[in-house]
Amino acid sequence: MADSDVRGSEMTEGSERDGKSLKDLVVGLVQAMSEMKLEMSKIKQETSEISEIKQERSAVVMRMYLMREEMLSAVGEAKQFTVEHGKRLRQDLTEEFREELTAVRQQCKGRTEVVETNVEEVREEVTRLRRSLEKQSLGAWGRSECSEQAGQGHPYASSEPGNVGCCGGRTQSTHLWHAPAAEDDVITPPPSVAGCARHIGGTSIQRKPVEFGEQMAWEVYQAHLALLAQGQGWRDQEKALQLVASLCGLALEILAHMTTSQRSTYTAVAEALRRPFGRVFQAKV
Repeated sequence: MADSDVRGSEMTEGSERDGKSLKDLVVGLVQAMSEMKLEMSKIKQETSEISEIKQERSAVVMRMYLMREEMLSAVGEAKQFTVEHGKRLRQDLTEEFREELTAVRQQCKGRTEVVETNVEEVREEVTRLRRSLEKQSLGAWGRSECSEQAGQGHPYASSEPGNVGCCGGRTQSTHLWHAPAAEDDVITPPPSVAGCARHIGGTSIQRKPVEFGEQMAWEVYQAHLALLAQGQGWRDQEKALQLVASLCGLALEILAHMTTSQRSTYTAVAEALRRPFGRVFQAKV
């Protein structure tokens, strides 16, 4: 009896221990499941966050793609605008340049015509001056020859009408003025008047300066003209006329830029010729 009671108490204690162990096991399982639920919720939350990140990344990629397309479109439009604007600008500049070039050509043509007209007028004036000086030279030569011949008593012979007599004129008589003169005593006028000396009885009557162009320095010609003017006794105005009448070539064209009063003044003409034809200016060129 006692043994059965002992065994029964032992069984009761074993059952209590088993129940307690089972209870502890269940509690552990519940706690584990709770922890698993927490972990699962964390995993779900992280998965949701990853999905959101992927969506945001996809949205960013899409926006970048759209921005790239917009940038390419903007670059294409900019290139097209640049090409079209460049063409219009080139056309405008070309047209404007053509108009300005046409205007400059017309202006240059007008100025050239004016200069040519002035040069032609100057040439005509110089021609008139040369003819006038030649006539004066002929008159001076004839008068000096007649006075010289009258003082020395040299006879002129004229046997036919129209022969050259005193002062280069034609005789009106068909008979001899005096006795026939020797051939050596007959004075014949030189064939040319300009640029040579007239000698009657050893006296120089008239001498004109040589022509002046761009072939010599102005200082050389100026010295020549000064000596000639001193020997001939020319005043300033006569000296200026002789200088103007001797110009040719490029030197003659300078007169087109001078007034009439300047052309008749030796100082003004000399200064205008010194600038382009002087030794200093030629050395600079």
